[in-house]
Amino acid sequence: MREQIARVSHALRDSWARMSAALHDTKREKGVVRLDADVAYACVAPAAEHLRQLCTEAQQTWAGSEAAALCDEALSMEIWAHVHTSVLASADIEEAVDRLDMAVALSQQGLGDPTLPLSALADLFEQTPIQQCMDLFSYAESRAALLTQDLVPTAGKGLVFLRMCNELQRRLSVVHEEHATLAGRILLLLSTTLPLHERSGVNLKGESNTAHAAELEALDEQVEPLAAGAAPSALAEHPALYELFWSLQHYMANPAALLAPGTGAPLPGAAPAQHLHRLPEVENGAALTPMQVFQAGVQCMLDVLNAVPATPAPVTRPAKRARTDAHPAYLSARRVFSYELQDPLFRRQFLVQCLVVFQYLLGQSRASRERAKDWTNKLILQTNELTESEEQWTRKTWRQVQNLLRDSGPDGRAILDIVLNVLRRESAWVQWKGVGAPSTQRAPLDAETYAAWQGRVAATLARPAPAPLVPMGSAELRRLWEEGLHVPAPSSVQVQTEEGEVKTLHTDGLEDLEGPGGTPSLVSMDRQMKRHAGDDDEALAKREGLAWRALRCVDPAHLHLMACMRAPDDVDGLLQAMQAEAQGEAYEPPTMGEEPEEESEPEPEEAEAKEPEAKEPEAKEPEAEEPEAEEPEAEEPEAEDTEPDAKAPEAKDTEPQADAAHEPETTPQATHEAMQVDEPDSAPPHLPDHDARSSSLSSSSSSPLSTSEDDADPDSTFLTAPAADPRSPG
Repeated sequence: MREQIARVSHALRDSWARMSAALHDTKREKGVVRLDADVAYACVAPAAEHLRQLCTEAQQTWAGSEAAALCDEALSMEIWAHVHTSVLASADIEEAVDRLDMAVALSQQGLGDPTLPLSALADLFEQTPIQQCMDLFSYAESRAALLTQDLVPTAGKGLVFLRMCNELQRRLSVVHEEHATLAGRILLLLSTTLPLHERSGVNLKGESNTAHAAELEALDEQVEPLAAGAAPSALAEHPALYELFWSLQHYMANPAALLAPGTGAPLPGAAPAQHLHRLPEVENGAALTPMQVFQAGVQCMLDVLNAVPATPAPVTRPAKRARTDAHPAYLSARRVFSYELQDPLFRRQFLVQCLVVFQYLLGQSRASRERAKDWTNKLILQTNELTESEEQWTRKTWRQVQNLLRDSGPDGRAILDIVLNVLRRESAWVQWKGVGAPSTQRAPLDAETYAAWQGRVAATLARPAPAPLVPMGSAELRRLWEEGLHVPAPSSVQVQTEEGEVKTLHTDGLEDLEGPGGTPSLVSMDRQMKRHAGDDDEALAKREGLAWRALRCVDPAHLHLMACMRAPDDVDGLLQAMQAEAQGEAYEPPTMGEEPEEESEPEPEEAEAKEPEAKEPEAKEPEAEEPEAEEPEAEEPEAEDTEPDAKAPEAKDTEPQADAAHEPETTPQATHEAMQVDEPDSAPPHLPDHDARSSSLSSSSSSPLSTSEDDADPDSTFLTAPAADPRSPG
């Protein structure tokens, strides 16, 4: 048995050397530094196959003996030790890559432990500097399919692979640009290799990373507190604002601390908030809660950001970025804080942090916890619940932050949309973790189900298309095709011309298919009105309807001649005016716009219409009086006979009447209409409703940062109750 193990060990060294030579020759022929995975495996596969046959023969010799298991373990340890020693003794990265390919080939042939390539790569990562680890990790990405074949996340390869990635990521710096890039590549490899519901990648408890904390400069004790009710511009210049802002990062990094009850211990941000007179009054000597300090700090910062304008970034052509050794990070020095407040990127960073914390808080409200009562993962819910007043403040401040983020620059609206979409996705992930993070993968169909569905799909596709319900395209064409065309018999019909003559027309029976007749002319409408010249109600109604139809038939070019009509039904006068205009003559009727003179006793409405003519100019002030003051004047029609100047307009020359034809607004009738418009009970329908507009503007939110209902964005959380009305005071 010892001889068999020694022979296998000697064959292993010989095969290892032949595989290394094959890889070296292939790279030299192709002129490349590193081979692809398929080419490298094809080079080392023959030697690995030969070694597998020798190991199989050796295992058959001691099969059935009591020491068979011990011999198999000894052979596996011999291969393990040789591979690890050879990989760690590599002169450079390329030689180590070749030896790792050889280890992958041995693992594919079933030699040694299945975790052999991953464990050798993990040991190599531990002994390699970070700069070379970046190149070595590229090899791991290119061989990920072979290294993670048959990987189980909770045992074997899965544990080795996860530990290797975590150890490498722990060595990286958080501020170095290249390190941050490598950390992202590690996370991408983990996410594409391990399943989505793997417990190592799901934060079921909702824990926060509180390792990074900003170093603050202490506030000078000699700084005087700010006066109560100071302007936001004074807040921006006070030294306590610096400490208040960076103290809020304690709550931003750990939102769960906001729901913890007050213990009486000094809270981060309480001292600077006290200097700025922003803390609320606590009754009965109760201790301040972290939520109260957070609310005071956030509202103070929002007031400052709303008052301090941001410095717009210069619009210049972006230069080629130079290679840097550090990833940019925000500094927490006091002397740069005033400049950071004016930086649009710095302001957006703070506003996005506020939205993230607000979504977490709204997820702990009563409505959200009620919807989450059926969740299997109770660890994600906090012990304390968000109160109703705290929820109202969070929703109100949410909209203020949205407005500030939208107005943070020319691309503010696009940035706000992106942030809200990310928050919606995060809310969906929280719900997924709340139900236990179930697997998103679905098992394939079994053979029987797949065969049944395959048969149904084939039968559905092979079924002929149903015949159309109407073969000819429409019901009328089908009826015409089946029954044929039945031409109606010719007939005759009596029609009346525009001159009133009755004629008999012969038709072919297809007159229903013809288009509608033309528009009637004013001449025909005038003749029909003259046939109804009676004074009875039926004739008046008929004449009124015909006059309305006649006015609608007037050509748009003759609309200005409608002012020459003595009455609404004076179509004859309109025709005379049209004829006079066609002949180049002026048509001015002497009685245009006046009431008939044959009536001896005018009606009350007519007396009221004439009364402004008889009054002196200084007496024309009916608008300042109440509507009831006009009623005694309309009830005295005899005043025309008693006053000597009442008939003065009738004794005047006809020249003023001719001028009245060109100015219809000065006629008594127009004056009467103007007096009726001024009554308080009648409002002109064409005027805009200024009161309604002002009421709609006053219905917006009372906050100076809130917008109207049309511009306000909806509440973007999935975990919260329906958003409150933005116009409500809460």
